[in-house]
Amino acid sequence: MRAVETLDKAGIAWEEAFVGGGGAAVNIAVSAGFAVSALAHRVVPPGLVEIGRKLGLPPLDPSEVVLHSHTLAPRAREALHVLATAFREYNSPVV
Repeated sequence: MRAVETLDKAGIAWEEAFVGGGGAAVNIAVSAGFAVSALAHRVVPPGLVEIGRKLGLPPLDPSEVVLHSHTLAPRAREALHVLATAFREYNSPVV
């Protein structure tokens, strides 16, 4: 919804061209040329290119990831810790 809100805020008209059953379906539609989509660079299918600037689309603000957890079994708690660390390291500025 972040992309829709950003387009609306910028006064850019848009229409829904495809409703898929998940990321893979959306990637197939975009790859086939049926639509454009806001995708993180790390998940863009091979052969697709960024066209936002070329089309004058506004940049999207970064997303925030929030993990909530109740007391978990030790293995699940460790997996959650690894996932949280990966997000922190991925988003850390490079020095």
